[in-house]
Amino acid sequence: MRKITVMQICFLGIATALNVVGANLALLLRLPIYLDSLGTVLSAVMLGPVYGMVPGILSGIISGCTSDVYSFYYIPVQIVVGCLLYTSDAA
Repeated sequence: MRKITVMQICFLGIATALNVVGANLALLLRLPIYLDSLGTVLSAVMLGPVYGMVPGILSGIISGCTSDVYSFYYIPVQIVVGCLLYTSDAA
């Protein structure tokens, strides 16, 4: 297993913040789409499946505790998105 660098940790933090901001923006504007997967998609494509799941899990927990309780139910969806986007990109 390779070591995670400081730049990757910072990227995961930015991707998590992007997910939380996207989710809150969709709630605030009452948009019929969910924007809480943008950071998950970016990190899965750039860093791989394991690191692609991290922003989805963290943003689901943060959003669930602060603004939207239903975000807890969508954490498995974020995990699947992180895995599937990496495998579809690698093929």
